[in-house]
Amino acid sequence: GSIGKWERCSYDIPYTYDIRYSYDYHVNLSRKGIRSLIYRYTRTYANRMTFATVKGAGHTAPEYLPEECFDMFSRWISKSPL
Repeated sequence: GSIGKWERCSYDIPYTYDIRYSYDYHVNLSRKGIRSLIYRYTRTYANRMTFATVKGAGHTAPEYLPEECFDMFSRWISKSPL
């Protein structure tokens, strides 16, 4: 198709700033009532934030276990139990 072969991110990209952690972003989205999914153990909070783990995956879970991550995301997006 029109999408080329996937390649790992180039480290030559001239970033203007670095985000050290995403906590503030998740808090902001939560306050707006927007659901978020974070890849860790499964736990859902009152603010609609869900943490889920993909066991056996590395830091970039979809790279290591794409089928399992797709299944988890599909369940989450359809509001099914993880």
